[in-house]
Formats: sequence, C-alpha cells, structure tokens
Amino acid sequence: MQGDTALFSGDNCETIFAVAADGLAEGRDDPSRQKFGSAHSDMTHFVLLDGHVRPFDHSIDKQLLGYLSFIGDGHVIDDSQL
Repeated sequence: MQGDTALFSGDNCETIFAVAADGLAEGRDDPSRQKFGSAHSDMTHFVLLDGHVRPFDHSIDKQLLGYLSFIGDGHVIDDSQL
C-alpha cells in the first residue's frame, strides 16, 4: 500500500531517510519527520538484522541509538546496554 510507513516501502521518503541523531519521535505529534518513531508515546519497535523485533524506550541514549543504526562501524552492543 502506498504511503504505509509500517513497512519499508520506497514510496515514502520519511521511511527511508530517518536518522538517529535526534533520538526517537515522541509519538504521533512529534514535528520532526526525520526521527524513527511510532504511534506509541514511550517506545518504538525495530526489526534487527537477525530478524527479531525489539522495542526501544524513547529514553535510549542517542549515541547508543546511533551505534545500533549503523552496520559495520565496529561497535559491539551488549544486551545489558539496552
């Protein structure tokens, strides 16, 4: 479906160009169109490269979120950091 940001689809630039630098969106009314986010006000679900889905609290450290957003940057994130 066009415009459905629940799935990764190439027809919506907000889906493709989200960044981690400003943290996660604070719910539906967050004015930023470049943050990852969801309709939930306190967490956002992510599909990780091994295929499992994990919610991240919106209070996650921005630097840690950045490390989780990049492939092959050399940072190893332990589950205890999440």
